[in-house]
Amino acid sequence: MLELAVAAERLPEWRPEVQIEHDDNSSLVEWTIRAFVSSIEKLLLTGGIRSTHERIREELRSRVRGKVLISRFMNSLARGRADRVPCEFSMLQVNNAPNRALRWTIRVAIQIVGAMPNKDALKASLRRLDHYFTDVPIESHGGSLRSLSFSLPPNMRHYSAALNLASAVLRGVNLSANPGSASAPSVAMDMNELYEDAFYKISKTIRPAIEKKPVWAMGLLQSPTKNLIKTLRLEPDIYVPPNSVEHGAVVDTKWKGAFGKGDVQGDAWAPEKMLVRPRTADLYQVISYGVDAIRTGRSPDHCVCAIIYPCLGLVLPVFHNIEIGGTMIIVILLGWDLKTNVLESARNVWAHVDLTRIKSIEMKSLDRASFRPVDH
Repeated sequence: MLELAVAAERLPEWRPEVQIEHDDNSSLVEWTIRAFVSSIEKLLLTGGIRSTHERIREELRSRVRGKVLISRFMNSLARGRADRVPCEFSMLQVNNAPNRALRWTIRVAIQIVGAMPNKDALKASLRRLDHYFTDVPIESHGGSLRSLSFSLPPNMRHYSAALNLASAVLRGVNLSANPGSASAPSVAMDMNELYEDAFYKISKTIRPAIEKKPVWAMGLLQSPTKNLIKTLRLEPDIYVPPNSVEHGAVVDTKWKGAFGKGDVQGDAWAPEKMLVRPRTADLYQVISYGVDAIRTGRSPDHCVCAIIYPCLGLVLPVFHNIEIGGTMIIVILLGWDLKTNVLESARNVWAHVDLTRIKSIEMKSLDRASFRPVDH
């Protein structure tokens, strides 16, 4: 599910190249820490090491913080005050509530990562970030960091993202002595929208010409001779315009369980034994898209209508063809395998869709009655 959330761009600062183990309870905590590290790095870029971050000038006694102001320090030496050191330093080194909260979270994250195997690079990144908060005391933060982020002054609003993720990191561990109490972060998302967005964004990298949710108007009349009284909107999830070698297609994604076990003898989950149980309403919906695409000339003569259901494992495509006069609608039911790499699985889905589109083009030079995809 995390891969779908990444593809749908619902998780901030996730780096796809980072390998997170499957079925590992620490995976979400690790992602949260990596997102927290990324937010601190952005804070440094927009603040601490640039002039856009508020900087403090202060005369310190017998110690140095940040950058020494040479000209002012020479004046101190000339007046015999060698113990007075004028310095300039960023707000990251100021002892205030946001900085204390961030440093405490960094130290907690270091302890968490230290208990994870093979995470030396992540631990080194946290220790490097901790260096920027050297002069901030390490104090346990017992309050809500989210409420702290809402009360930031205008010159510290860029702390907000880091504090929100710091709160998520601290919620992911149990720092209390109460037995049986363990807080953990969670991610709640609408899976229908997530599944739809993930498939579209991945598909856009595979088929750049596709269009997302085009609005096709369909008018309703009181009678064939009377005025329009209402307009309906047809919005297929994906529309693929026709080209010189392929007919058009409409694709609808459904976050529904449409595949089940077939023959109980042998391997019931073998692709050739899988049963597809599409919802009747799903078929009506894509067929109506296909009819409208042919009627309006968006896909003249032929239209491929694909329904993409989630599955865990290889599922063979299922076809049904509808021939009306000189036009044909080809319905194809496909499974998007979420158990393997979602990008490669999406490529396989589009390979089936495109192959069906090419076959339908070849039918122009053939007797239409000779083309019969397998009906189930």
